[in-house]
Amino acid sequence: MEIDLPDSLGSTKLPARAALTLYLIKAELKNTCLTNQLEKIGFDPGLSPLDFATLILDLSGFESRPDDVFDWYQEALEKYCSRLDDPGDGEKLAAVAFEFYGEIQQEQRRRYPKTQ
Repeated sequence: MEIDLPDSLGSTKLPARAALTLYLIKAELKNTCLTNQLEKIGFDPGLSPLDFATLILDLSGFESRPDDVFDWYQEALEKYCSRLDDPGDGEKLAAVAFEFYGEIQQEQRRRYPKTQ
């Protein structure tokens, strides 16, 4: 799978699982930004057909997903979505998605530290 990464990463090659996760994060960000914009003009946000949270968290190694994980994820998603003025800007979207991916990885390590 070929995934657009921020130019700052050069020609970095990602494992397939990471590339898929980034692809889903980009789709989730674009969908959430669109839904937020539609809500501002009066449309029902419940009509949003995409919700990749469970899949993204699973691919990121979350062993369980209690409500507080989804709450954290939703807050982070909104935070990163607010940084996108134009979700159609591929370079900016790739950069924001990569930062979000990094935060998801950090949260996963914080919640499930490897025991040695």
